[in-house]
Amino acid sequence: PNLKFDKQDIKFGAVLNDTSRRVKVKCTNESKIDANFWWSFVLPDAAEKKRPSSSSTLNSSVMRLDPAQPVNAVFDILPIRSVLKPGESEDVEFVFYGHANHKYKATALCEVEGGPEYEVKLDGEASSIQYKFDKTSIDIGNAFYDKFQTEEITLINTGKVKFEFKVNPDSVSPPTIIKAVPP
Repeated sequence: PNLKFDKQDIKFGAVLNDTSRRVKVKCTNESKIDANFWWSFVLPDAAEKKRPSSSSTLNSSVMRLDPAQPVNAVFDILPIRSVLKPGESEDVEFVFYGHANHKYKATALCEVEGGPEYEVKLDGEASSIQYKFDKTSIDIGNAFYDKFQTEEITLINTGKVKFEFKVNPDSVSPPTIIKAVPP
């Protein structure tokens, strides 16, 4: 049995604290016989990596920059076991659970019955939204009633998480007196 994955390095990027991100990887059986396979995690053992027996993998720890978390509290793989007929494909979903302000790395191991093993690298971190403005007030000064005045203010994402924003003109009286681009 021989499997092919369209990704073998999954970078979840930065997610908002206490949220999750899912990435699908297409898995295809390229052989002429059924491929029966299951997933586990490669554990760090001092300087070298050691492959655990499949029965003990869910309680293992994950390599990370902060105190240890059980690997199944950080990453998940769905389905954990599967069988693919020759030429058949399915999506394997990798899930990252972002524990507040932590960064994690792990290696998922796909073991194929009677076939080779495949490694998929997992990398993700969680953070809060952080931003600043280049200035905190706008002074239009004197303006003609029939002319438009333009001032710029810059919103800067100083964090690691991308976020959406919306300008709310309701605190200006009347709200139609200003127009923000983009809103």
